[in-house]
Formats: sequence, C-alpha cells, structure tokens
Amino acid sequence: MKTVFITIFDIFQLKNFFYTDFYSEIKDKVKIVIICPHRNVEYIKNVFKDNQNIFVEGVDANLHPNRIQFLLLKAEQAAQKNRSINSFFLQRARVQGKWKKYLFYKFAYEFLSGKLGHRILKFLEDRLFRPGEFQELFDKYKPALVFSTILTSTIDFRLLRDAKKNKVKSISN
Repeated sequence: MKTVFITIFDIFQLKNFFYTDFYSEIKDKVKIVIICPHRNVEYIKNVFKDNQNIFVEGVDANLHPNRIQFLLLKAEQAAQKNRSINSFFLQRARVQGKWKKYLFYKFAYEFLSGKLGHRILKFLEDRLFRPGEFQELFDKYKPALVFSTILTSTIDFRLLRDAKKNKVKSISN
C-alpha cells in the first residue's frame, strides 16, 4: 500500500479535503499521513480514530527561518511559474502601495524563474538551509507522494523541497 503525505495546517482544510468524493475513493487504497501543527494532532486523531489507514504527525508550525533564509524562501516562492500566485502577490503589493515589495516580486519572477536564477537559488539553498527538516518523517513512512494544500505556506514549501531531495513526487492545489 502506497503512502501519501497531506499537509493540513488549518482545520478548515480538513473539511475541504476529507469530506469530498476524492477521499472516499482513495481511503482504502493508500495510507495517508496527515502532517499538521502539534496543536491540532489530538483533534485530527479524534476525527479519524476509526480509520486504520490514516496517521497523524505533528510538526513545529513555527519553523521560523532567519532573515536571509526568509528572503530566499520568498524569492523561491516568487520564482515559481504559477501565474495565479504571482499575480496575487504582485496585485496585492501594487494595491497596498508597497512598491519595493512589488519590484522585488517582479524581479524575482522575471529573473529567478530562468535557468540562471534557478542555479543561483539552488546554490544559495544548499548553503543556507539545514538539510532534511522533515527527514525523520520521510524515513519513517517512505511516502510515494506529498500533497501540499497551501503552496504559499513556508512549511509546505520546505516540505516540498525535502520531498524533492528524497525523490518523492509532489502535488499542490
């Protein structure tokens, strides 16, 4: 039976994801590991106490990077070739009159989304981040897929980065 990681960092995501036809289709076919903040572990375990294929793992939701790591994460997020996310950030910065932020996102998207930009980000990432923040979970469950529910979340982004290092396929909604 294959294992799927699903990130749930807000309780409303639980309803949006698990009370759908999608869940009823896969619940007996895969082992699901819900990754959530420690504060939500007991609640989610109670919701799924009768299901043997669902496991709940708590993580520290306050994985705050230092300022340089934070800027690098934001640059990596801005460099993703995702028009809806990028237009959201650009539009929000422009409407709020935050022109420095707008120019930063515009630069990051235009420059860093190219080949040279990806190489620069990869170089910086390898030197600034401690590898494998979620490595214990990957070793314990050996997932076949990581499903990220919020691509703009810093924790989801780090989990997806670790999935890539572990050669695990990933998907985000």
